[in-house]
Amino acid sequence: MKYSIVLFLAAFLLINCSNAQSPFHTLSLEPGQTSPKAKIDQVSWIQGAWAGEAFGGTVEEVWNPPSAGTMMGMFKSEKDGAVNFYELMTRSWGCVKSPSAFSHNQ
Repeated sequence: MKYSIVLFLAAFLLINCSNAQSPFHTLSLEPGQTSPKAKIDQVSWIQGAWAGEAFGGTVEEVWNPPSAGTMMGMFKSEKDGAVNFYELMTRSWGCVKSPSAFSHNQ
């Protein structure tokens, strides 16, 4: 009986989920189209500071506001009271450039 219920639920979910539309919406350009020119102000929403628990420790990320066409950011991961990873980033014209990642081997 238990096997029949599990089989029924699996079949029900498979049939219903196969008819569902994907929650993702991917935009694409038509052949011959080019992307519009990006501006740093279009990603200024990322400026600020965040911290939380992840990867078995504490993480934080900071992004400065746009200036001179560039944004700078920093990511740091701490575990057991020591920094185990950090990354320095610059963002220019909407693209992440020059990521530098460092690990500390204790």
